[in-house]
Amino acid sequence: MKHFSTINGFSAIIFAFVFLVVLINGVVGGFSITEVAKNAVVYGASVSAGVWVVLSLVQFLIK
Repeated sequence: MKHFSTINGFSAIIFAFVFLVVLINGVVGGFSITEVAKNAVVYGASVSAGVWVVLSLVQFLIK
């Protein structure tokens, strides 16, 4: 069970990183903050979900 908390923590870090990058790029690009935030959540969620699935699969195969 310890490994899954590590995977969740890693996914959360990836989400935060992607969210911040998209947010900063959007604001610098001059887009409206609500539109940028919405896109950042979508990108962050999809990337972190993908990372979580891959890491879970790897964890399952290693066992």
